[in-house]
Amino acid sequence: MIKSLFTFIYFLVIVNCFSQEVEKTSKSYSMIPLIANPEKYDGKWIGITGFLKYEKEGDILIFFSRDDLTYTNYKNCFVLYLDKNKLAGIDLSHYDGHCVSIIGYFSNIKHYYYGGAVEGVTYIESRDDINIEIKAMEIEERKKKN
Repeated sequence: MIKSLFTFIYFLVIVNCFSQEVEKTSKSYSMIPLIANPEKYDGKWIGITGFLKYEKEGDILIFFSRDDLTYTNYKNCFVLYLDKNKLAGIDLSHYDGHCVSIIGYFSNIKHYYYGGAVEGVTYIESRDDINIEIKAMEIEERKKKN
């Protein structure tokens, strides 16, 4: 009984470490090749940047450009499926309309509306917030020089 319990715990630790390593080794891609050749990236861990749309119905989309978001060009967007364990408690409405970076694995779904899907999303970060911080630091540096 104890031996099987230790084996089970060991298995969970190994699986957790493996999944973290996969996330760390995910490559950053532009959405362009993912849209153009989705079969080439099917099942791969990816990092992408785009513009997030949080819909009231619960759909979460990431668009290639702000224009695609504005004009809801669904062929240039992916639907996002979050890893509920890692992103529990995050209010995604805060990210609506923001430029964000995400990590998940690409799924080449043939869906009528979307260019594909990113499943198991484990990381979301607003690039707009980072850009604001960088701009603030640049302004402070300019003030110091003058």
